[in-house]
This record gives sequence, structure tokens and C-alpha cells, in this order.
Amino acid sequence: MKSDFKKNRHAVLDKLSKLGQGLSDAQKTDFGWFKDAWDAAMCEEHGQEWGSLFAMQVQCILDDISNGQTNAFSLLMHNETLRVLNSPALRM
Repeated sequence: MKSDFKKNRHAVLDKLSKLGQGLSDAQKTDFGWFKDAWDAAMCEEHGQEWGSLFAMQVQCILDDISNGQTNAFSLLMHNETLRVLNSPALRM
């Protein structure tokens, strides 16, 4: 069951990555790693609340894109790589 939730979150991330401006070439290269590492870290940090938090983040990204911030998902990936994964920022 947990893997179904993960698969669904990854499918949503795949769709978000294609909206608006999309991801930079460098981010596209690291996207598979980001999805796995970020989702695992957020599951660890938030437990059962992660699904609700994920839904809220997705809605914020969609709202930002609708309001003209077409690189909203790219910015999320950049910021979360720094904040959650403690990795050097991926180029936007």
C-alpha cells in the first residue's frame, strides 16, 4: 500500500515537472534522484501527515503557475534540494 502512495506522488511530480516553464536540463538529469530522495526524507520527517502536506504543496505550485510564476516547480525542486536533502543546489 505504501508503495502505491509513493507511486502516485511520483506520478504527480512527473506531471508537475512538465507544467509552466518546466525543469532546466540539469534538473531533468537529477529529477529521478530528487523524487526518490525527497519523498523518502519527507516520509521520514512527516510520517502519515506527508500525504496531506504533499497535496498542499502541489496546490501551491499549481496556484503559483496559474498566477504567472511559471518556474514554480523548478524553484521548489531547487529549494527543497537545499533545505531537505542538504545537497548543493541544482541549477534552475
